[in-house]
Amino acid sequence: MNELLLKLIHRDDPHERLWAAYDEAVSALRIRTRRATGVPGLVAAEPGAGEARAIEPVLRRFELAMLRELGFAVELGRDAATGAAIDPARDYWYVVERGPVPAEGTGERADAVRLSGLTLAHLEGGLFDDARTATQAKSLMRMLIHHCLNGQELSTRAIVRDLQRIEGVA
Repeated sequence: MNELLLKLIHRDDPHERLWAAYDEAVSALRIRTRRATGVPGLVAAEPGAGEARAIEPVLRRFELAMLRELGFAVELGRDAATGAAIDPARDYWYVVERGPVPAEGTGERADAVRLSGLTLAHLEGGLFDDARTATQAKSLMRMLIHHCLNGQELSTRAIVRDLQRIEGVA
């Protein structure tokens, strides 16, 4: 979150709602990463699998709030082609700088992420409990953030990738 803020906002822009979302996310992460060890304030260095799943909704909410606050109108509730409400039973391509459009067939697109209409409805409502929603939301946020960064790679993402590669060798 810190690196995103440093790369995406201008130093003198106030973005009060963004800082409120940041504060909320940091507080939620602090609560979720504490270990029940009996030692007040002890924070886990490496969250367990269940804790990792628990922090993803916090991150997705922050990312959505950040994108919206920075002026990237993330449309989740309407079909960009027709303006109709999203159909939860249908699949959509989420196209950068356009929004969701109905997905036809099984092909792939380089400029879009395939999402279920239910995922879009969940995201619009701030619901992240469904496993499919969590997975698809992560893909969507990665694509949108990558676009906002104009292709720059986040250092934190590169570090995580390198650590995973090292763990795979060991």
